[in-house]
Amino acid sequence: MTDFGLILTYIMVATALIACLASPIIQLIKNPKKISSIVKPMILILLTLGISMAVSSDEVLSIYTDSNGNLISKGLSKFVGSSLFVFYILSLIAISTVIYSEFISKIFKNGKK
Repeated sequence: MTDFGLILTYIMVATALIACLASPIIQLIKNPKKISSIVKPMILILLTLGISMAVSSDEVLSIYTDSNGNLISKGLSKFVGSSLFVFYILSLIAISTVIYSEFISKIFKNGKK
């Protein structure tokens, strides 16, 4: 009985994954003008990833060990560092957007719509 439920779960996850990947592709085929609205954010995300990879360090200190006591690799250290930089950049963008939309835009509009 457990095997059936597990197999059914795998089938449902695979179906959802295929639907999630196929739906945007079908919509882009129907309306090719929307490609530029998808490409611009993807380029910005790749640029953010590239910048974070460029500034992150691959330095491995002696205290950076895994659960077995082995040192982590330089590649893993660079990946973790770049992931933190991406988090910092996206958090800064999100906080700035909230501050702008709630406070600064209302100050300059003087209550006018």
